[in-house]
Amino acid sequence: MKEAPRGWSFGGATAPRGLRTPCNLTNEDEASLPEELQRPLDSGAVQSTNEDEARLPEELQRPLDPGAVQCEDEDENNLLEEPQCPLDSDCCGNGCSPCVFDLYERDLAVWRCRREQARLGPALTPSGPSAAALSPDHYTALPLLDVTPVSDDAAVYRFALPTGTALCLRPGQHLVLREHDAAGRPLTRPYTPVSPRDAAGYFDVYIRRYADGAASACVRRWRPGLHVRWRGPFGEFQPRAGDARLVLLAAGTGVAPFVALVRAVLADEADETRLVLLLAVRRLRDVFPRDELAEFARAWNFTYTLFVSGGEEDSARYGEPVRWRRPGSQDVQEVMRQMALKTRYLVCGTRSFEKDMLNYLGAAGVQDDDIFRF
Repeated sequence: MKEAPRGWSFGGATAPRGLRTPCNLTNEDEASLPEELQRPLDSGAVQSTNEDEARLPEELQRPLDPGAVQCEDEDENNLLEEPQCPLDSDCCGNGCSPCVFDLYERDLAVWRCRREQARLGPALTPSGPSAAALSPDHYTALPLLDVTPVSDDAAVYRFALPTGTALCLRPGQHLVLREHDAAGRPLTRPYTPVSPRDAAGYFDVYIRRYADGAASACVRRWRPGLHVRWRGPFGEFQPRAGDARLVLLAAGTGVAPFVALVRAVLADEADETRLVLLLAVRRLRDVFPRDELAEFARAWNFTYTLFVSGGEEDSARYGEPVRWRRPGSQDVQEVMRQMALKTRYLVCGTRSFEKDMLNYLGAAGVQDDDIFRF
């Protein structure tokens, strides 16, 4: 999630998307891999599988033994399976970092190196497992523990981590999910955990299901006990010295990275950063985490406003800061007038929402260096 001038791609590469050739990886790319990606292969652990493309892999459907959660490392089962190049349509165009094509380039280089190491035999086998709960270098299959509905089309999904481990993500970091569509083609999506950063043995993700979404079709098949593949963490957001205020502009599930950020600031009594959240949703029941936002607002340095575009409802709570419309340029200007403090603007939401917010900020004279797009 890089910062860049408007008009440039926010993907993992420095060149615009149209100029990249992710499917042509050279031997030089393999040689430039980080040292940790060049570790030798345990050839004795290589197991090739033939998955039925019309359904979820059989090993992902076995029931969960709650007494002994075992998190499977995908690399142990599919080291010799060549990664599939994503379709152009798999890229959402939102400037994700890493982009699906960045992940493909990395996976392809790792696959080539490990295939060669497998050919050389077990003499190169390392010893000792990794202590990390997850790795950004490969996917790990984790069991789904529980599903908690939030609304008719959204829920919080809880996944198990190895016993005694926690993600401990920095605010703003996210994970990447990999699934397969009905035709067996792989797809990836980024999600930011909404559980406490030090939650031991599990993490939660907030996911909205769309009627025509390819990933949503996969999520609808999830049941407790199913294993789902994750990798990470990723994310380049870093607090900036001198920022006295953060304005958080979010739409729908785009609030997820800001939940962790607000928790971190409010938990640190020495942190006096002021936080302002503008959250756009279609319905009040889409607000998440609704109770926790109200709790946050008890702190002196956090305020928020909900923008509900689907029409007025009678379900607003007493004192809840609701405006029955989409956020507009006047709302950005209002926030800018509130305090003469060094401010950074963080944006996360749908493509149209981000475009509108960037236009409003630009028209108001906010410099590119003061904007971070997740």
